[in-house]
Amino acid sequence: MAVRREDLRAGDADRAFVAGRLKIALDEGRLSVDDYDERLRQAYAATTYGDLDRVLADLPVTVPEEEAQLMPAGAYYPAQQSTSWLQPLQTMPAWRVWFFGLLLLAIVVLLTGALIVVLGPR
Repeated sequence: MAVRREDLRAGDADRAFVAGRLKIALDEGRLSVDDYDERLRQAYAATTYGDLDRVLADLPVTVPEEEAQLMPAGAYYPAQQSTSWLQPLQTMPAWRVWFFGLLLLAIVVLLTGALIVVLGPR
């Protein structure tokens, strides 16, 4: 005769796991404090897996953050992370940024003037 999972006796580690899931549900706002307290009592009084399953029956299954496939909101564009090509500009003093910008502008103007001299005015 096969024993159903619901009828197997639960251990302390199983009850602690359910208590952890209830704490997560409380932190996420899925349970009120009173509901959490009642379910926690039921979890520690549970003797079988079926008893524990009933405590969690209406709560969604949660996945630890490190195992989640989805990125949390804002993880794709974090404010503190910068792209590598902007990093030197962000750590450089402001006067150097302006200096290199003016230097680049001067080079463009000189090259444009040289092209006009070589090609001649039209």
